[in-house]
Amino acid sequence: MEHKNIVIIGEQTPEVLEILSPKVLELLQQLHRTFNPQQLELLKRRKQRQQEIEERGDLSYDPEKLKVATDLFYKMSTNQQFDQFLTLPAYEYL
Repeated sequence: MEHKNIVIIGEQTPEVLEILSPKVLELLQQLHRTFNPQQLELLKRRKQRQQEIEERGDLSYDPEKLKVATDLFYKMSTNQQFDQFLTLPAYEYL
């Protein structure tokens, strides 16, 4: 099955064809166009971070960023409004 630059590899049963309708494939294509640049940037940053870890030989963080993240984590952990989101925003600062 092929749809405007999307190639489906594998057995194409009636169920697969029903799920991967042209409308769904169009949505997947749109999502890819929208988010792929961000995904590639995140993968690049992940690779750079891995290289830093390998060069230093440890998982240390920038002390200033670590302080900002731990302060944010503390503020959020004491605020009922953020009960379900304790670590996500703090982790983004690391």
